[in-house]
Order: sequence, then C-alpha cells, then structure tokens
Amino acid sequence: MDKKEIVNNFNKFRKICLKNSEDLLKASKASLEAGIDHASFNLTVLALEEIGKLEMEVIRMMSLLHPRPEPLRYNLADDDHKRKLFFCFWGPSFGREKQTKALFENNQDLAKNLHESRLLYLYSDPGNPRRWSELMQKDEARKIYELAEARLKMAQAGGEIDAQNIFEPSDDLEWFFKAHEDDQKKKEIWGHKSQEKLLELKDVKAWIKWLRSVYEKNEQEMREIAEKELKRQEPPDQEKLDPKWKINIEITTPSHSIRQKNLNKFNEGVHWIKLKRIDAHTLNIEFILSKNIPIHGLWWHGWGMTRMFVVALNIATHGFFWWNLKKDIRWYKEIWDLENNAGVNVQPNEPLERDWRDKHWVLREVDLSLASMIFSYLGHCHVEREEEHLNHYVAGLSFLAKSDVHLRFEMNSFEEFFKALKISMIENGDWDEKSSFVDAYLKVNEWRKFSEMPPKIIEDMRKLFELGFKIEAEHKGLVNISAIYGIKEYCEIYFQTLAVRFLEKKEGAKVRIVLGEPDINDDSK
Repeated sequence: MDKKEIVNNFNKFRKICLKNSEDLLKASKASLEAGIDHASFNLTVLALEEIGKLEMEVIRMMSLLHPRPEPLRYNLADDDHKRKLFFCFWGPSFGREKQTKALFENNQDLAKNLHESRLLYLYSDPGNPRRWSELMQKDEARKIYELAEARLKMAQAGGEIDAQNIFEPSDDLEWFFKAHEDDQKKKEIWGHKSQEKLLELKDVKAWIKWLRSVYEKNEQEMREIAEKELKRQEPPDQEKLDPKWKINIEITTPSHSIRQKNLNKFNEGVHWIKLKRIDAHTLNIEFILSKNIPIHGLWWHGWGMTRMFVVALNIATHGFFWWNLKKDIRWYKEIWDLENNAGVNVQPNEPLERDWRDKHWVLREVDLSLASMIFSYLGHCHVEREEEHLNHYVAGLSFLAKSDVHLRFEMNSFEEFFKALKISMIENGDWDEKSSFVDAYLKVNEWRKFSEMPPKIIEDMRKLFELGFKIEAEHKGLVNISAIYGIKEYCEIYFQTLAVRFLEKKEGAKVRIVLGEPDINDDSK
C-alpha cells in the first residue's frame, strides 16, 4: 500500500467515524427528549469514543507511512474504552495549549469517570438494585451531550489530512511515547520549559524533534562522561577523598514528624550527609561520595551507603523509615448498607498497619546522634563482612513495607527480624543456644532497665521469642502488626547494644546512650 492510498484510507475512516458520532448524537438527543437519560448518556459516550478512535488512528497511520523493522506498539486496542475517551479529549489540546501534567491527568480522570458512569447507569446490578434515575445527577446526560456536540464540531472543522500534516519520521513519535514511559522524562516533558517551547514553536512535529534532540544531546554528553570516567585512572592519594558524586534519596516515615530545626544540628556536624524536610513525614537525604568511588562501582556503593543510613534511622528511633510505604489497607472503594442507607467501613480483625497517632513522635537531635553512631557500627560490619544479621533485618523492613491487603507478609517480616536478633546474639557470643534466650537477652541489654519494668513486659517478650522459635521450626504461627513491631524493637535494642560495644572498643572509653525525653509533636517545622 503506497503513501497516497494510506492517507486516502485514513480520510475514508475519518468520515465514517464522524458520521457514526453524528448519528449516535442524534439518537442521544432523541433519548434525552424521551426522558431516557441513561440511554442518552451511553450513546453520547459512544459518540465520543468514535472521535477518540479517529485521534488514535492518526498514530497507526503514521506507523504505516514510515514502517520500521520493529513496529510501533502502543496500547491502542479497539476495546479499550477509557483510552479512546482519553484521546478524544487530549487530542485537540495537543499543541494548542500548555500540556501540563495536571491537564494530562485530568483528561485521564475524565475518561475513566465517563466510562465507569456509563457502566453504572446502563447495567442493572442485583447487588445495588437502584434505577438509573436514582444514580444520575440532574441534567447530567444533557451536559455531556452538549460537550460531545461541541467536540464533534471541532473534529469536523479539522478537515481531511494529507502527507504534509503528518509527523515525520515516525521514529520521532516512537521516541516520544517511549520517553513518556520514563517517569523522570515525563515530568520534564510536561514541565514549564518544555511547554513554553511548544507554545513558541506552535508545531507539535517541530516540538517533538526539539525534545528528542535535547535528550539525545544530553545522552551523548553522558556517554562521553561515562567513557571518560571508565578510563579514569585511580586518583592520587591527596585527591581520593575529594567530593565527586552527589546522590539524593527521598524516604517517608509514618512514625515520626520531621522538623527542619532538628535536622540543622546534624547538618552542621556532618559534611557529607545533609538532611532536608520535604513535609511532615518525608525526608530528603543528600550523600556526597568521594573520587575514590569509580563510576562502575557507583550503583552498588551508593545503594549500600543509602540503605545503611536508612537502616540506622530505623534502629535508632524504633520507628519506620523507608522509600515507598504506599499500600492498600482495604480492597474496596465503598460498601453500602442498602437496608439502612448508610456507608459501612469494614476492617479485618487485626490492622494491616500500625496506628502511630498516639505516639506523637518527632525525629529529634538525639535520635540523629544515635543514628550516626549506629551508622558507624554498620559501616564496620560491612568492612568486616559481618552482615548476615543486618541482611535479615533489612529483609524484615522490606517485607513490612510491601505487606498489604493483596499480599500479606506479616509472618515473613516477623521471622526475618527474629532471625536477625538470634543470629547476631549467637555470632557475638551473647547466647550459647542452650540456655534461656530471654535471660540471655535481658542480661546483655540490662542498660534498658528491663528489671525495673512490670512483669507483663517480660512475659510478653518471652511470648514473642517463643513465637519466633515456633515460626522458625514449623513455619506457622499467628502474627499481627503489634508482634512485628515488638520483635523489631527488641532486635533494634540489641543492635544499639552492639553499636555501643563497637564504639567503646574503638574509642577506648565508656559510651552511654542517652534516649532523652520525647518531643511533643506540634507539627511545627
């Protein structure tokens, strides 16, 4: 099929789509006048989908006009109703107004809501026996009809397409869609500078070419830098500790409120790690690495360094700090009691995450000071290859972060924390595997004054340790979120003991952990 035939076929398809949309809107109007609003709503949405198909077909036509060994693969399935609706609304704005991320997401939300509303109004549900008239808002069908009518007129005014109106070559468009799959590039594409360039050029084809040239130039420069770094000789001794790399990570914490004033003291004393408050529960951490880290070792060294500091924060605070803590704690959007006409909030017998609100914990200067000491101990473990217990602890944190209603990792998390504690006590000579584990733990951690605590605390500790041995032996047991955080804290107390022991040996002096009084969380910065 030659270029002219491809374009002619597209124009023929365009006429069919527009005529279908027009006919569907006529039927929609007739349904409106007859008072059958739900039928009108569905017919209107179908009319919008016809226009969306037209916008989508432009992309397929471009891949036909400029065939490549590896064809374009965009998820434009004909039965993808939400995607057709998205293209219906997004298409006319592209190149005519600033394509902000918010605009892009608004169009996605509009398409999703229209499709879901159409299904709700059109199909009766035995689990929710209500007529469409009870579900639809007043004039909802008329408003969407008027929107579709205006969109159809816009599509009709666009005219037929010819070879001059097409993106060329197609690999520019292929690059654009692939770039949009990258989260960082997507942010930049919808950023202020990029959108200002689109408005300046007033031509989508030229804009995509400009975007691609900018990224390709940057990638070429990065390749040259990487090649240079790979060939770089080991720096002389006097330069090995000079700053070379800067790494930024962002972590969240449900357990602690973050105040910048408490971070400033840490920042004053540590030059190669800087802490910055993003919001009350989000922390940015900047690491400076030296010249003696080659580029081919940057990934692993950077990952190990950042993970080590996050682990130190967890051990020091008994809270929870991690990269991504988003999780589904319920599987439903809404449950409605039809008999009482009221919403119902159904929860499992045991909560899926800890409620930290009663703690009112703030990340304090003393916590960061303790984290620094623990960070030093963790570095020693890394150098001496004594990390098995820490690997189990990190696995416990990872399972805890990923556990939700869809995939439950409570037992896995508990088991990993218990293994971390047991293995480290054996390796450090604090338990002989024969005597009472509880007694051994209490003896080595007496600085926490367990002997002054109520007997119930010790009894609960004993039950947790017994549960740990049972799970390890039988791979079964009842674990709830309280048990996980309980064993996690006992594990962390022992790690604090090991950190003190390490520092005393290193400094040749007595070291004492001062926990201090907890700050009252007033959400101040």
